[in-house]
Amino acid sequence: MTISPTHFPFKSDATTYSLNNAYWLARAASIAYLEKSAIQPAVANLGLESFEFLNKNDTEGFIAANGKIIVVAFRGTEPMHLQDILADARMHKVPGPLGEVHRGFLQAFELVKDDMFGA
Repeated sequence: MTISPTHFPFKSDATTYSLNNAYWLARAASIAYLEKSAIQPAVANLGLESFEFLNKNDTEGFIAANGKIIVVAFRGTEPMHLQDILADARMHKVPGPLGEVHRGFLQAFELVKDDMFGA
């Protein structure tokens, strides 16, 4: 049996740990590392119709949505990319929009946020 998102629907009302949501986010994280041309079809298989690939200054990932949820996933450290290593080195937390966040992640997010939300 193939496990699909229909077996584990995303729980948008979860207020604590959700195995279903962990499954979705793990799938999204895995998809972020696919070749660019393979990401949109993989996202569509999750039932997410809207899709935008994000790529700016070595920050790569995607934002995808349907009528119920929005999923944002970024590629993590790629050891052959200096920008990734430098972002990881900025490891202390700083204030973010919803609480404290890794400084390198916040800087990477700042690079693509206008592409995600429209400037």
